[in-house]
Amino acid sequence: MKLADPYYGYHCGDIKSFLGKDEERLIEITSDIRSRKNILGMVGGPPCPDFSVGGKNKGQHGNNGKLTLDYIKVILKHKPEFFIFENVFKMLFIFTSKFYCMMFNVIINFFCTKIVNK
Repeated sequence: MKLADPYYGYHCGDIKSFLGKDEERLIEITSDIRSRKNILGMVGGPPCPDFSVGGKNKGQHGNNGKLTLDYIKVILKHKPEFFIFENVFKMLFIFTSKFYCMMFNVIINFFCTKIVNK
């Protein structure tokens, strides 16, 4: 079955590039989406190798785990109407970690701001 390519194409890289060399492209895409009165959403989450039970267990300190904060930075900077933070199963069990609490607070503050400003 042949599917059409996504309207805005593909991104072959990690989220960090949207805070650097590919940021202008992301700005172009988000501006176009909003100019068409469409809804902007972002989908992502922590890379599995550093957060999964079968992985390295380095969390946010691992090479891949650091990308989690970059995803949050992109969300805060570009303010989508919604985002999905796809979860790694192990994160359900680290409620007491400072990292998880920080992420949770950022996400809650994001939604509270969006609701209050509507």
